[in-house]
Amino acid sequence: ITVDKIENAVWVAERFQNRITYIRDGEAPVTILNLNNPMCVQASTTAYECWISDTGKNQLLKMVQGDITLTVSNDFLLPTKIDLNIWDGSFWVIDSANNRLVKIDNTGNILQEIIGLNNPWDISINLGR
Repeated sequence: ITVDKIENAVWVAERFQNRITYIRDGEAPVTILNLNNPMCVQASTTAYECWISDTGKNQLLKMVQGDITLTVSNDFLLPTKIDLNIWDGSFWVIDSANNRLVKIDNTGNILQEIIGLNNPWDISINLGR
């Protein structure tokens, strides 16, 4: 689950139902189907925008206002977790089966790659400065 603080809404990854659901106060939930084991969803700093780790398809998806606008593969193998760096708008992605951590920008370009990890599973960015 992630919170879209701009729109006062939440995104929920429903892993075993292969879908993402967007819930906003006072509105009917919006469901995005045809995913394969989505393990994580992360809101960005832009309203109605999120990134999804579509783990079973070994890809990341960028979704804007309910439409998938970008698919990023970058040789991912079981991308499990995404976390947002609010200071620069980049995202860190745990690429579990490749034993790496990948930093991407908002257009999906790789900015940094850390290899040699041992089965990484989760990430949390320290927002302190």
